[in-house]
Amino acid sequence: MGILADQINTLDRLEEQYKREKERIEQAIADTVRGVGQNPAVKPIGKNMFTISMSELTNAPWSPEFHDWTIQAERLLVVLNKKPVKDWLTFIRELLDKNSGNGWSGVTVCKQVLSKKFLRKVLERL
Repeated sequence: MGILADQINTLDRLEEQYKREKERIEQAIADTVRGVGQNPAVKPIGKNMFTISMSELTNAPWSPEFHDWTIQAERLLVVLNKKPVKDWLTFIRELLDKNSGNGWSGVTVCKQVLSKKFLRKVLERL
């Protein structure tokens, strides 16, 4: 083999290493996001039901998906996967810094409403 072929093989190996490492990092972040757990304000009363105090609904959407952090985790991952991995932390910080009107506790991104409380928990773990 010539020098060029050796360099191409080396480059292919490096690209494969990069791809594996990127996937490992993406999975670690996804596991961390999913590992935040359920909203402590949520009190389950059945498999697909929960209650939440009225005070949690103040300045927040009344949709169950907003308060269910397992759903919030999947929504956040969908949004994050549209961006390069290296920008994920910065993007989450930008979402938290986004000024919501009238003390609103959610932030809308890509037609998804994400809970700032949930985003803070994610950022603490990352």
